Amino acid sequence: MDFFKNFIASIIFTAAVLLFINVAGNILVGQTNTDSKEVNEVVEAKVQTEEIAEAKPEVKAQPEAPTPTPAAEQTIVASSSGNIEMGANTFRRKCMGCHPISEDGQNRTGPSLFGVVGRTKASIDGYRYSEGIKNLGGVWSEKELNTFIAGPRAMVPNTKMTFSGVKKEDQRDDIIAYLKTLSK
Repeated sequence: MDFFKNFIASIIFTAAVLLFINVAGNILVGQTNTDSKEVNEVVEAKVQTEEIAEAKPEVKAQPEAPTPTPAAEQTIVASSSGNIEMGANTFRRKCMGCHPISEDGQNRTGPSLFGVVGRTKASIDGYRYSEGIKNLGGVWSEKELNTFIAGPRAMVPNTKMTFSGVKKEDQRDDIIAYLKTLSK
């Protein structure tokens, strides 16, 4: 009988320790349920938008002359083969601890990444960028984001970002596809 009581007590103790580690980890990393809800809402809105677009009947119109687009818009239009939902999940695991995705520009350790694709580099007011990022100039293209996400210090040796990078190309493509959905 004592063996059974000790066995049950050890299971309860182990469960309590695991729960404590989970809660403490979420607090230390800064992830909350609202962050997950925020990501899920953006992904759901994007999926609904795509479903509506697919459901619209095709209307044939007279071909018009193409209008030139500014360079920043051309950057946003560049194709990415990533999966938005996978990108949201990878972003939540690897990026959201430091980078918020708030439209209001609130920052954490890193700047908000809302609208980063096609945005001028080092342009968030109130965030103190490293000199390396400030000196890059231009806008964040998908290609440059891919290079930076792969190895921030390889692209910008004196960046404040200590993250080692996302080594898998498909994960980088997924993150960028997700980041493209975060714009006005």
